[in-house]
Amino acid sequence: MAGIVLLDLGAQGTHLFNQSHVFRLDPAARSRLNTAYMVAYFVGGSLGSLGTGLVYDLAGWAGVCILGSALGTCGFAAWLTERPWQRYRGSTGQALSRSALS
Repeated sequence: MAGIVLLDLGAQGTHLFNQSHVFRLDPAARSRLNTAYMVAYFVGGSLGSLGTGLVYDLAGWAGVCILGSALGTCGFAAWLTERPWQRYRGSTGQALSRSALS
């Protein structure tokens, strides 16, 4: 039961964090950006559910665990490739190039 609660809290926290980032992109386009985000969110969830069901039929619970680990690893790798550029921000919040820091 505790695992279910923690998983739900993590998913809801991630969703709110992502939406706050989307809303900061362009305040004039919040509705369109939120629509695009929510469509991607639900399509991704649907594809994840479909993939999990197919993998469960083929490989059981072990296959689902491997799929979850692989998708998590891919997400972490994507985060690592983007993250270094996010560290260098000026006082205005604008991303700075590495040469601007020298």
